[in-house]
Amino acid sequence: MQMRDPYKALGVEASASDAEIKKAYRSLAKKYHPDRTGGDKAKEARFKDISAAYNILSDPSKRAQFDNVASGGNIPMGDLSEIFAQMFGGGGGARRRQGGSPFGGMGGGSPFGSAGASPFGGMGGGSPFGGMGGGRPQPRPKPAPKPAPKDRKVKAKDGSELTLRGTRISSDLRIPFDEAMLGVVANVPTLKGVAKVRIPPGTSSGQKLRLKGKGGRASNGSYGDHFVTVQIDVPKVEGEQGSELLAKLVEFLGDKRST
Repeated sequence: MQMRDPYKALGVEASASDAEIKKAYRSLAKKYHPDRTGGDKAKEARFKDISAAYNILSDPSKRAQFDNVASGGNIPMGDLSEIFAQMFGGGGGARRRQGGSPFGGMGGGSPFGSAGASPFGGMGGGSPFGGMGGGRPQPRPKPAPKPAPKDRKVKAKDGSELTLRGTRISSDLRIPFDEAMLGVVANVPTLKGVAKVRIPPGTSSGQKLRLKGKGGRASNGSYGDHFVTVQIDVPKVEGEQGSELLAKLVEFLGDKRST
């Protein structure tokens, strides 16, 4: 494999810092790694060129030797593989003719040591993104969703039963039909005692009222809310007189809705 000037191979200046060299190498290695190029031979060769160049420039001793030789001005910069072999591999010509790497090791091997090893460590042919060779980068597993809080029964200050879910308290409030029609201030048992709640006139059964900060306590010390569902007790109408009064009430209410 013919080697170019390692600085040109990585696209950096001869004055580049170690960090700049490492950054350029990683960027190119990810782009040209065989796991990402689908068997493209030209790109595979480019990857080997990049890896060999980094092997020189990442080693202070090898980089210094190259810079000293290159500063003499007598090096054919288009093809440095023979010189690299003599400088870093020993017995360059014979090793190259036998198909060996100019950096030592078995023929066709990685410039980083073991035959076929990935420049990123791990097993031969491995991906630069972790895992064994041939695999695509594996997505990180999503954290398991937190289980939804379950309802549990708790007791109010007066012994009434409330339902707690997380920091949310819920309970029912039963009021007579006339209080729902006319409105009333009702007593609602909570975890903190009895709360006064105004029931507006014309409140419907099933309507929810919110008592802010009257719920359960969170881990950060704040409190949730208490939601009260109004349940209206409808009286049983008996007798002719009661039926007549109810009919008049229904007629009256109907007239009010139509106006």
